[in-house]
Amino acid sequence: MEVLFKIVLGFILNYPGAYLRWLFFKEKAYDEYLEDISINYIISIIVIALILTLYNIFIKT
Repeated sequence: MEVLFKIVLGFILNYPGAYLRWLFFKEKAYDEYLEDISINYIISIIVIALILTLYNIFIKT
């Protein structure tokens, strides 16, 4: 179960973070951005927090 959780969490947090970094910088190939897992996690968590904050401000009120 723990392995499945890590795979799903890695997919949800790693790929979007790498994609955003690739979209903004495009200095390296997309595959190379996938190697920096911790940076991708941080970027994905920041984006998720931003989306939730905007949702609470504009839609939920």
